[in-house]
Amino acid sequence: MPKRSESFECQLISVSHLRACVLWEQAFASGQNDTPPCLQTIVHGMPPERVVELAVEARDELKLRYAPLALVCEMTKSSKSHRTIVASTLERVIQSPKGIAEYVAIYWKLSGSICPLSKQSKIGLAAAFSKFTEHDFATCEDCGQVKLRDVLALVHAKPKSKDRVAPSQSSLTRLSSPQRPKVGSQLRRPTKPLRSSTAGHRLK
Repeated sequence: MPKRSESFECQLISVSHLRACVLWEQAFASGQNDTPPCLQTIVHGMPPERVVELAVEARDELKLRYAPLALVCEMTKSSKSHRTIVASTLERVIQSPKGIAEYVAIYWKLSGSICPLSKQSKIGLAAAFSKFTEHDFATCEDCGQVKLRDVLALVHAKPKSKDRVAPSQSSLTRLSSPQRPKVGSQLRRPTKPLRSSTAGHRLK
């Protein structure tokens, strides 16, 4: 029997991991899962560069919203080599202003309470803020329990260029909450389950 090549084995592993991301995304979006044991296994058992590739592929190719962010969350709890590239990975997989708030919501949800964000998470979120224009923030939909104004206050984002600006208070007024969440408090489960963006998607 011919021996399988190493590249073929890597492809099989990649497909398996991507499938796990899809399944976790669907469970998380429907409110059926609070912790990602499958994603923990993926992150802690793979080289950091491969985890980054997986997160980017899950976001760009499969159009997953939550699983790539959850992978980055798990990277903050893994080895030093994983933690040092959290910021750049987070900036890469956040592709809308809403993703900024969603990352914080997932971070707190997987932590079990509202806790301080890791340094790399703050750096990545601040960089993500600078990716979008004022118009992007003004047209952003309601982000749920975690508000963009609250995240902005946590990470102190600064613009990188004139057309990439930190969102103004006026653009975040309708997205803001009366009070910032207190550290140590619990996040409430949404009254209506979020719909997964991967419904009907099949892996080849």
